Amino acid sequence: MAKKIGKEPRVTPNGEIDLSPERAFVVKRTGKQIAKLQQRIKVTKWVLLALLCLVILLYLLFILLGGAGGKGGDKGDFTVTIDKNLRNLITMSEFGDFEETAFVLEGTSQHDMWHCTRDWIPADIQDQSEGGAHSSVDPSYLAYTFHTKNVSENTVYYTYDLDLVEEYVPGDLRALDAIRIMIIKDGEKVVWADAPYDGEEAVNTFLGEEELIKVEGVEIKPGDIDKYTVVMWFEGHDQQCINDIFYSKIKFKMDFCVDNPIKEKSDK
Repeated sequence: MAKKIGKEPRVTPNGEIDLSPERAFVVKRTGKQIAKLQQRIKVTKWVLLALLCLVILLYLLFILLGGAGGKGGDKGDFTVTIDKNLRNLITMSEFGDFEETAFVLEGTSQHDMWHCTRDWIPADIQDQSEGGAHSSVDPSYLAYTFHTKNVSENTVYYTYDLDLVEEYVPGDLRALDAIRIMIIKDGEKVVWADAPYDGEEAVNTFLGEEELIKVEGVEIKPGDIDKYTVVMWFEGHDQQCINDIFYSKIKFKMDFCVDNPIKEKSDK
């Protein structure tokens, strides 16, 4: 059934439909209003669609820049990298099965770190994890485990270094004054610090302000796998370990490079 628009048409005594200007004007004006309404609806749809596309685009950019919540927001406080040009020599994986390999491992973040001491860290901390992040709140420390593998047919010698990428500490404090970094390779533990306190045993001193640790000439035979665990904590026995230092924000990176990218067979 057709929808009625405007006033009902009036029938004259002669049986004809009244087409007076007043009646025709009512119908014409109503038609314009409907057309304008349809046009507004169409424009509104396009505006809403454009806004939706803009929101989706901003969300995708937010994720790509690492600003999304969840795991993505925690990446980058500790990363491990290998030059991708060395893919035919060594590679990395969080887990020892090497089902998934990578040249960049987004390590882990640990929020609300408090004071700790070496004695509180489990002696078998490397054996407790197959790979990935296994940090702790109580006791408070950051821990990350990963693996390197020689995928070449020759013995490879590599160097790794651990650098400070970013440091924010309120006031004139330095987070490095109280932090300890323990690197465990296949069960062997080495602890590093800026300045060990009196009586602290078996601790190496950071090399500089940015390049903290550098170990050269690590040998790995064809097919062998090295398991690494990096542990960081604020040493409670250190005089520099005061409350304000716990508001620090620190980022580190650990880089691996091969000392002998071109190795002659006679040098094996």
